[in-house]
Amino acid sequence: MYSQSNAEDSFGDLATALSGAGAINILLEVQSFLAANAFDCKNAMEAVSGSVGTMSDVQDAGTLTVHTSAQLTPTGPHQDNMSMLAPFDGFVQGDLDLSLSTIASGADQAMGVSYSKAEVHFAHLPVRLRAEQADCTEAVEGISNAIAEESEPNCTYSETSTLLQAASRIPAALAFRDGFTFGLTFSVTRTSPCTVGFVVSIAQVDIRGPGGRFSVGMLGPGTASFGKHAQSGSI
Repeated sequence: MYSQSNAEDSFGDLATALSGAGAINILLEVQSFLAANAFDCKNAMEAVSGSVGTMSDVQDAGTLTVHTSAQLTPTGPHQDNMSMLAPFDGFVQGDLDLSLSTIASGADQAMGVSYSKAEVHFAHLPVRLRAEQADCTEAVEGISNAIAEESEPNCTYSETSTLLQAASRIPAALAFRDGFTFGLTFSVTRTSPCTVGFVVSIAQVDIRGPGGRFSVGMLGPGTASFGKHAQSGSI
């Protein structure tokens, strides 16, 4: 005979399934947001944190509803009991880690059973956003300083390109070491003093996500002698 205990167990099983579905939907939303944007390396973490903090999901099964909300988190357990999220369950140091707050509530009027439970789960995407941001900001600073220390060239495209290639060797090597791609676009003028503007681009590519493979990129604009737009190129 079906009892109140059976009804409570059924609510618990359903709450687990709905919580998992909500968590997966949020991870998919985070992945979509990351893949669709090129972040400014000055505030990439803040931009992602702000957007993730607005993400939520509602799973409604009639007799039971589960609300899930998300935020980035600096700490958490390395394992989580929401195993259906594997391999994205739990906290991984250096990855994009999320805490997922779930509130399940429902009732079975016929059995006279109500259900209410709040939990916090932890999940992650293997996106090393902090490391990518650090490499990007350090590249902008390093290239700006290297250019500033050079004697003023004739400011031709050829001479400026050579100077930028030399200035970007160390930042590019550091990005490659960390598993990121590196690019640099620039513009120069022929006026004196020589003016150079550039944009560093760094990306983590071929990331495994719940929605398939994706990439996360960011851009770091910089100046040396306040670059304008007389000529442009890429290296």
